[in-house]
Amino acid sequence: MTSFLLPRLLAFALITCPTFSFATAAEETADKEKSAASHREVTTLKPFSARYKTEWKLGWFSIDVEAERNLRQLPSGHWLLTFEAETSAAALKETSEFSFDDGQIKPLEYRYRATGLFNEADRTLLFSPQLKLIKDLENNKDYPKAWKNEVHDNLTYMLQASLDLSTLRKDTGSPENRANNHELSYPVFEKKRVKDFQFRIIGEEQLSTRIGKLKTIKVEQIRQKKGREVFAWFAIDRGYQLVRLVDKEKGKTRYQIDITDLKG
Repeated sequence: MTSFLLPRLLAFALITCPTFSFATAAEETADKEKSAASHREVTTLKPFSARYKTEWKLGWFSIDVEAERNLRQLPSGHWLLTFEAETSAAALKETSEFSFDDGQIKPLEYRYRATGLFNEADRTLLFSPQLKLIKDLENNKDYPKAWKNEVHDNLTYMLQASLDLSTLRKDTGSPENRANNHELSYPVFEKKRVKDFQFRIIGEEQLSTRIGKLKTIKVEQIRQKKGREVFAWFAIDRGYQLVRLVDKEKGKTRYQIDITDLKG
């Protein structure tokens, strides 16, 4: 990923598989029946529109980047997640059509289009559960070995994380009880292969934002590179929407993405 925009940043630096992994397999097995029942009861999708703002630093100057993330349901019953970002010198649009069943997001078609400074090759990916493969329509290439039942695209994994955090809180009653330090893992297909994004729940934190004071869950990306830290905050009372993302290197903030408006 070369674009310093929300989903690109998230996939490059951060966070969101339809299921999350607990700290131990024994704990997951013990709670399997209870979690499955609760998951069906409380995990739902609702349309929303969220706006974000960040700075894209280019050497000695920077460009303000504004972005919008929208979710709506299609007449077919499928869902469409859209991300659009724009500056004076560039534009980017990503869309993901997916199905949603029993708390699990299943991507069906992902599209990526960019121009200007954020220019990259167009990408159109088809996800086929029936054939168990991912097809790159732009290059007419199939990736059957990349298939996993939990696979996500560059947009859906973050939305699944919001759902999983909500489910975890409902199942445990409170993050302080058991959720802290638990890990989430998401296989994400990007360009030619699947990459695993892993995250650790840190705990609750109060944030002051453009949309008010928010009670959030703070999540940290588990990274191999020392000295690099990436954190994300999800608003508990606002549908577990992503409201802030911070990337630090050697203790210094490289960039910060903040929510500026949220509807739905």
